[in-house]
Amino acid sequence: MSCILRFWGKEFDPKEAIQSVPIVADKIWIIGERRFPESQTMLKLHNSSGVNFLVSNADFSEIQTQIESAVNFLSMHHSWLERLSSSPGLEGAVIDFGAEITNPFSQSYSFPPALLLALGKSNITLGLSVYPCDDGESEKA
Repeated sequence: MSCILRFWGKEFDPKEAIQSVPIVADKIWIIGERRFPESQTMLKLHNSSGVNFLVSNADFSEIQTQIESAVNFLSMHHSWLERLSSSPGLEGAVIDFGAEITNPFSQSYSFPPALLLALGKSNITLGLSVYPCDDGESEKA
């Protein structure tokens, strides 16, 4: 999943907050529950409650597609996003774009005003998570 919309807070009740949301949440977590319940070794607990929504499943290499999907998503869902972003107990909301790093020394991404305006109207922060990309060169060596 490359572009995720996340809402969280220690006093936030995601199940209550999304009752009138017209789309299905990708993930819901509750404070105090195990982060990885299937794991026998990773025993960390969630320190907040929250909910994720999938905005775009375009690959990390398709940042422009992610941005276009996000602009459409924010436009189509503005009314409930605005309500959700003012939910009791909410500490933060972020739309997190996933991108690959193909050049470890210099890489930049820009975001269009339409996206930034839509995020501002809904009180949602812009995030960018970058991941190293294996371009196959290591296999050729």
